[in-house]
Amino acid sequence: MRHTTAIALAATAGLLLSTTAFAQSKDFDLTGFDRVDIATGLDARVALGQDFSVNAQSRSQDALDNLRLTVEDGVLRARFEQSFLDFIISGGLVGMLLNSGNAVTIDITLPALAGASASSGADVELTGITAGELDLDASSGADISVTDAALGAVTIASSSGADIELSGTAETVDADASSGAGIDAEDLVAETVTAAASSGASLSVHATASLRAEASSGGDIDVSGNPASRDVDESSGGDVHFDD
Repeated sequence: MRHTTAIALAATAGLLLSTTAFAQSKDFDLTGFDRVDIATGLDARVALGQDFSVNAQSRSQDALDNLRLTVEDGVLRARFEQSFLDFIISGGLVGMLLNSGNAVTIDITLPALAGASASSGADVELTGITAGELDLDASSGADISVTDAALGAVTIASSSGADIELSGTAETVDADASSGAGIDAEDLVAETVTAAASSGASLSVHATASLRAEASSGGDIDVSGNPASRDVDESSGGDVHFDD
């Protein structure tokens, strides 16, 4: 009987969550930033627009109440309060129903974007970004996806199991993946690419004119685009492969 009751309660909780997904919403009056820094398992969707807009949605009011967004030195930073994280990690409310109940998605609109970083399991989506220069940094199991971008120079760094995926066009790409991380820039068509992969990381790029690649310590680099100029350095089990 006790087991049956527990199953029924869990099923009821799951049904309530599914029918009230993102029932809570909160606007943040924040301006004056051209970079975003997202952490602690938060999800963010970033797009360009004429005005600044920041809105967070969750099915948990507690999650929204413990969400902290600030602007410091032109960077929008999004975090959970540490006390709230400790509550979830310690199993509070059964880990907020196995961590799905505290999911927060932040929609961000800004006039110009110069950089985005994600850490500690965060997930950041950038759509339709146009920029002369863009810096991307993902670490500690976080993900960044960039779709339909038109970029001048882009710098990409991924480490500690994080992943970054990009599509669109760029003039120059400087990509560095390390410690089991991944960068998938095969669909980002660029003229000039500098790529480095180390410590079991994987990296794919698309270079149409020139490539400088360094793979070491089990790092792997896959190159498409048939660049005419190639400068390759492989060491300690690293590998650079050309798809032509």
